[in-house]
Amino acid sequence: MMQSMQAAVSGLQMHEMAMNAIGNNIANVDTPGFKSSTVDFAELFSQTLQGATAPTATSGGIAPSQIGLGVTLGGISVDTSQGTLQVTGNNNDLAIQGAGYFVLQGGSGQQVYSRVGSFETDASGHLVQQGTGALVLGWSANNGTITSTSSPPASLTIPLDTTIQPTATTSITFAGNLDALATLGTTVPVGETVYDSLGNTQTIDVSFTATATPGTWTWGAGATPTFTGGGTITFTNTGAFNTVSGTTVTSAATLTDGAAQMVVNLSFAGMTDYAQSSSAAAPDQNGSTAGGLESWTVDKAGNITGSFTNGRTELLGQVALANFANPAALTQLADGSLQVSNDSGTAQIATANTNGLGAIQAGSLEQSNVDLSNEFSNMIQIEAGYQANAKVITTANTMLQSLIQMVQ
Repeated sequence: MMQSMQAAVSGLQMHEMAMNAIGNNIANVDTPGFKSSTVDFAELFSQTLQGATAPTATSGGIAPSQIGLGVTLGGISVDTSQGTLQVTGNNNDLAIQGAGYFVLQGGSGQQVYSRVGSFETDASGHLVQQGTGALVLGWSANNGTITSTSSPPASLTIPLDTTIQPTATTSITFAGNLDALATLGTTVPVGETVYDSLGNTQTIDVSFTATATPGTWTWGAGATPTFTGGGTITFTNTGAFNTVSGTTVTSAATLTDGAAQMVVNLSFAGMTDYAQSSSAAAPDQNGSTAGGLESWTVDKAGNITGSFTNGRTELLGQVALANFANPAALTQLADGSLQVSNDSGTAQIATANTNGLGAIQAGSLEQSNVDLSNEFSNMIQIEAGYQANAKVITTANTMLQSLIQMVQ
């Protein structure tokens, strides 16, 4: 009877532990990135009352007589399946669609991992996890280029006071129509604002002049500071662009603001020569002023792209992800962080959408994968098991009382 009580006590302890896990799962039903866990029961060792005997020529074998001594912890299983991705509308929030973990640096400098992608920039411009301040690791870009993603990841910085250097104009694209019925000497002026190496604006004035030959126009450039260049454009008898001689304009050797000499290539391939009013224009040039960073976004591959006030975009860095041979064996820390254990395997760090890693979904957060209906069902089952073990104890106690009364 004492063995039955001890077995029942072990049952109470294990059912209490299982209820603790259920309570923790339910408490974290709205915790982003939380993974539910389940307590696994295992039979405690058995007592052998009689060993097994082998069969003989005249009799059969006899199985051993054993009785269990209770229940013990078989393990605590973690459900690593993905939770629902909830759209937050905040582009700083990142979720992983598929396998992988964000790579972070905790306060003590150790590398940890998390499915919780609620990020923000701190006062120093570091990309950090909200609530914990853990640094988000990845690879930074230099002038829009990441040297290598095979090197160890480091903290990512997105300072909003970043300034992108100006880009001197090197090409202008012309489009529109030159009137095929224009008389000799008719001039169509087109002025285009361009940018020098310092980001200052300059103006290139290009004039198209009708010649005596149908479908043939000359062009020439001039402005202050002086741009020089010129040539001839021809069109087919259907008004389509045909040929051009001279496609470059050149500024003075040194501009008045001290900027470097400008050499600008012109494209006329988009122009036509129809019998309708002239509409020549220069809708596109590739220069820009200096610009300040005003916002940033993250794509599915984890590329962080900055948008600048001059209309340009530039790659700033890339978020690193990690995967493990046995992610269920990661050691759980506070705030949803995880750490490598002896059974998890080492971190395999790469970029999203590669090496079996999932894609990054900006503007979303992964929710808990707790299934409330399953938790409530388990709760009923665990409660029944707890009551049954308690009943074994009260029944064994009644039997002991009966024995004591017999002795008295």
